[in-house]
Amino acid sequence: MTDHDDKQDTESEPGGAEQNAPAAAAAEALQADLARLREERDRLEQQLQRALADMANQRKRLAKEMEEVRHRTLETFTSELLPVLDNFHLALGAHQRHEHQGMQATAMAETQSMIDGIRMVRGLLESALERHGVQEIAASGETFDPTRHEAVGVEHTDALEAGRVAKVLQRGYRLGDRVIRPVRVMVAAKPPAVTPGKGSEPKKDGPTGESPKE
Repeated sequence: MTDHDDKQDTESEPGGAEQNAPAAAAAEALQADLARLREERDRLEQQLQRALADMANQRKRLAKEMEEVRHRTLETFTSELLPVLDNFHLALGAHQRHEHQGMQATAMAETQSMIDGIRMVRGLLESALERHGVQEIAASGETFDPTRHEAVGVEHTDALEAGRVAKVLQRGYRLGDRVIRPVRVMVAAKPPAVTPGKGSEPKKDGPTGESPKE
């Protein structure tokens, strides 16, 4: 190789570097744009996830509020219907007491169809309430529960343990876990112990307790 060729190669190198510089700058700019787009994508994905989570929470909150409104409406409506149901129970209870006491055959025949109609209407009303989640609260013989039962008085008896419901005076109902009306009850208690008093001492025949001599 001659000195002339070396000189030509040396002169051509700076020109090649100058031609590659714009391509390198473009590549760097492209990388920067790509990084910026990735950051923008991640930011938008996070915003979308937050928006979807907020929408799901709002949907749950709305469903809960609607259920609360439905329960309150049904609770109010049921409270107005319960006195009607109470009257059905009272009427049928009175009829059963008359049956036990013994009614005349003609009177029984005249009222039987009416009683059957009352039973049917009562059954329809109870079925309608049950379909909407309204259930009667168990009470008779149960342990007294102040969250479900309302104590009206105490009944002394040996037939039940103390603290159990001895008698139901008015039925109670609940809607799910919410008590619409507590059961009004009499609570069982042990009879008081009889202590001998002055009037309970046995009679004595004589001043010393001995029979008088004849």
